[in-house]
Order: sequence, then structure tokens, then C-alpha cells
Amino acid sequence: MIPTTRISARAIPTLPTLVPEHLDRNPWILYHATTSALSQAIERDGFIGREDTAMPAAIRKLLTIYHSIGWHGVSTAGYAVLRGFSFIRNHTSSERPVYFTAYAHRSPLYAQPDFAGGETARGIRHAYRDLVRYLNEPALREEHLEQARAECIELVKKDGIPIRVVTANLEWMQTRLDELTDVYRRLDALERSGMPGVIYAVEFTPDDLPHIVYRWSCGAAVYRAIPADRIRHKVEILDAEEIDAWTDGHRSLREMWRDEAPNGLLAQLAAHGGKKLGDEEWENAQQTLDALIDRAGGTDEGMDLAERYGSPAVKAWVAQKRSAALQAK
Repeated sequence: MIPTTRISARAIPTLPTLVPEHLDRNPWILYHATTSALSQAIERDGFIGREDTAMPAAIRKLLTIYHSIGWHGVSTAGYAVLRGFSFIRNHTSSERPVYFTAYAHRSPLYAQPDFAGGETARGIRHAYRDLVRYLNEPALREEHLEQARAECIELVKKDGIPIRVVTANLEWMQTRLDELTDVYRRLDALERSGMPGVIYAVEFTPDDLPHIVYRWSCGAAVYRAIPADRIRHKVEILDAEEIDAWTDGHRSLREMWRDEAPNGLLAQLAAHGGKKLGDEEWENAQQTLDALIDRAGGTDEGMDLAERYGSPAVKAWVAQKRSAALQAK
């Protein structure tokens, strides 16, 4: 049996530690927070970066919709996460990592129902919901279009290349979103089942170091299976929806000693390095991102605005581009 503590989210800011003192002071302990809906699999099979082909496909489809209509969404947890984190991660390694944090008081954030299934699952949910809003709220579409027009005009007046200013093809958008309904419903159900929240304290060893990529902002991405017998403690947060995302910062400062503990995991990673992800793959991912545009997604008036409001140099550039396009037909 895994030793288990049950706490209330309201008590977290007052607790000196979330786990027993001997674990709190162990520099080889990392923390993984999730929803209790996944506990049975974790406690049976351990931490495994499972391949889910539906997720990368959903990320690509969602980003294609966003890029095609020239929009970045409303929620900072949606499009921005899928573009800057999830898509890049899927292109820099064919392996799927499991994420851990080095600081116990940072982990409750990821035990919230909103994070059920991890950051990518959360990003897909928010990105999908934003696009549903875009389809259903004319005022949101008009606001986006007016902002894009103003940005484009200001840019071309200063010799800048015009951005895309797209009036979205709503029928096309609905069709593309319908293709994602099954994935969204599965992830939405996972969020709804995300009570209680769970935090696992997991002990690592020097043998794990070559399989870990550590960044302070993202935590430890572990590219190997970690068996369930490495779990040293389990914390259940009964009212996880009440976790305050902003209570972890000052509490985690007291754990900064982990970064420099001479014989600890983080210091060993800093000294000897962990798993390396190639720069070439990262660059390829950026190029692929830029190509995720379907012209059927809407009508782009960026070039028209450049022709009307651009500087003389920009107007000449537009004329050259349009002439070349006519000759290519």
C-alpha cells in the first residue's frame, strides 16, 4: 500500500510540507500531480509516456484552424500552449515524456481538474472551447478582424510585410471542429472526473539522469518508464477545484535548496547533463508550424490593405507579388 495523506486545498498554504519530512528533504524526490481518474493505471503500471496518436493529430488540426483564420484565441491556456509547448514537444522527440516538478508546493497547480490529463490535454480543451466561442459570437469575430486590420495597416505604413487579415469561412471552421469532437469529449470527461486531485512523491536514481530533460519553467520531462514501486507517498486533495494557483510561489521558494543540493538530482543534471533534444528537430518544428495554413479557412485582405495603406516600398512589393502570381497561372 502506498502511504497516503488526505488534505483540503484550503489547508495547503498553511502546511510546511505536503509529504513527510524525510521525503520533503530528499533531493531525489520529484512530484507528479494529476487527477484521481488516472490513479489506478499509475499505481498499477507506474509512469509511462503513452503514445496517443489522436492527441498529436488534434493539436495539428487545431493549430491549422487558428493559423488559417489568423487568430490566437482568448485563453492563454489554449492556442499559446499548443503552439509553444505541445507541438514543439511532439516534433523534438518521438518519445512521449511524463512531467514531474521538483517543488512540492508547485505541484498542486497540476492537481486541479483544469489540468486533468496534463498540460496538452488542458490546451486542447481551451483551444477547442475558444474556437466554439469564435463560431458562436459575432462580436468576438468582429473584434478580432478590427484588431487585425489595425495591426496590418500600422505595419505596412512602416514598410512592414502585411499580416494575414482573414474573414473566416465559418462553414469550413465548423467542419474542422466536428472532426475534433470525439477527442474533445474524451478530454472534457477526464476534466469532469478530476476529483480528488492527486500528488505522487516519486524517488529517482542516478540511472535516470540520462533520460531526463530539465527546465526550470517546465520541470523534469522523464523519457523512461518509472515503475510504481518508486512512489514513496500519495497526497489526495479532496476539493481540488479550490486549489489556488497563486499560493505555490512563495511556498516553493523554501524548496530552492533542491537546485543546489550537491548530491541531489538537479545539481547532478546541471553538472552532467541529461537527455538532449536536437536543435535541428526544433527548427523543423518551427517550419512545420508556419506551414499549417488552409487557404479554404477564409478570405485574406492583408494584401489589399497593404496596397491601399502601405508605404511606396510596400505598394511596389505588393505589385511585384501579384504580377508574379498572375504569370504563374
